[in-house]
Formats: sequence, structure tokens, C-alpha cells
Amino acid sequence: MPHCSNCGARRLFEVQLTPQAIVELEEQEEVGLDGMDWATILVAACEKDCGIVEQEKGTGKVGYLEEWCGVQWEEVVKR
Repeated sequence: MPHCSNCGARRLFEVQLTPQAIVELEEQEEVGLDGMDWATILVAACEKDCGIVEQEKGTGKVGYLEEWCGVQWEEVVKR
């Protein structure tokens, strides 16, 4: 995982989405979600919990930063 683009700190694992999420999503959708062919998605966030952009510190404003997501794609094997 790349380091935080704001402060350079390490990123830590936050959550993992697995294919079971597709089953749950399709169960609630009228239209199928064909084409969602990922095996797992990992989300990582800054270990220092960056959330306020440097220019906005002390202003009372909340800032948002982009975190990191990694996708492992599912491979379809034809037999």
C-alpha cells in the first residue's frame, strides 16, 4: 500500500469487501449487477487519521482526503 499522499505516514488496513457482498447487493436489486467481477477489495487509511487539509487547520473546517483501495480481480477460467 502506498503511503498517505497528504502526510507521508503509513496506511493501515481498514476493511475488506468480498464476493459475498455481490450476493447481498444483487438480492436487493431488481436489475442484476452483471460485470462485477472482483474477488476482493481492500481499503486502507492513513495511520495518523489525516482528515484536515494543511491549509484548513485551525479554521474549524473539515477536510476530506482520498484513501487507498486495492482491487483483486476475479479470473474466469474456461474448461
